[in-house]
Amino acid sequence: MKNSNKKNRSLSSNFKQLAFILSFTSIMNAQNATQEQFKLTNNFNHNTEYSETSPAFFKQDIVYASTKRNASRDLISFDSKKNRGYDMFVKTSKKKSNNGFKSNKLGIMLSTRDHDSNAAFNADGTVVYFTRTNNKISSIYKSVQNPSNGKWSKPEKVTLQGQAYNMANPSLSPDEKTLYFSSNMPGSVGGTDIYQVSISGNHHGYSRPKNLVQVNTKGNDTYPFIDKKGNLYFSSDGYAGSGGYDIYKASIESNFENVSNLGAPINSEHDDVCFIIDSTTNTGYFASNRSKSIDIFSFEANLKASNPFKTPKNANVITFNYR
Repeated sequence: MKNSNKKNRSLSSNFKQLAFILSFTSIMNAQNATQEQFKLTNNFNHNTEYSETSPAFFKQDIVYASTKRNASRDLISFDSKKNRGYDMFVKTSKKKSNNGFKSNKLGIMLSTRDHDSNAAFNADGTVVYFTRTNNKISSIYKSVQNPSNGKWSKPEKVTLQGQAYNMANPSLSPDEKTLYFSSNMPGSVGGTDIYQVSISGNHHGYSRPKNLVQVNTKGNDTYPFIDKKGNLYFSSDGYAGSGGYDIYKASIESNFENVSNLGAPINSEHDDVCFIIDSTTNTGYFASNRSKSIDIFSFEANLKASNPFKTPKNANVITFNYR
């Protein structure tokens, strides 16, 4: 009996070691497989000593959120390092300054004393969904641009099921019929999950939220982005990754079942979030705190370089729980 117990303990130890090796090898294979997929560029020259994050495509320009603004204003603290809230700016290619492309406020209705960020525009740039946070409660708002004068309407709150929870980080599907977002609403698998709702009535009606259980983990899954082909990109700390939040892709062909880690140089040991990509030009942006502050990074993608690795859900938990 004693020999049998020793043998069982030995097998259990071997299983743990094997599980660790297989998990670590899988992660490294994913990192190596994606090395050729992405190349960091230096096409975003609006990073400052403050925080820049949440890039979004807007017509021919880029909208992003930043804590840079007049420090004399009555600000709400969301960027703890600088004690400043976020406003949304447009990185425009139409007006240049001495330092390159100029940034303008997106609009007085869309940049307030609240925390305004994470914009998602429809194809022609006339409808925007964005996150507004007040007193640490995040909600999604919608605004419509007046075609005659370019001004944005007063934002309307997107309310679902008598909302008493956080909703943030919206993203529109290519056909504009589905809105994706993150939330901690009841029924979530982890801290925050990714959900989707169907849009009806020219952006006036919304279906009951559906949890994307295919991708959600026991951790936090957030910052969804849907590319022109319908693929889902998101950030999560619930998978086995490089550290902090990593960026993942869930292919539309697999109904989001096949989740892969984008690897380096997109992911790092820090938090990497807010990934967007133009699958026509194969260029995009993401945000990371790998430098002294939160900055936006640009990249070029080689989408022909495939990544067959499928990231196991909660691998960092499963690996070390063998008995």
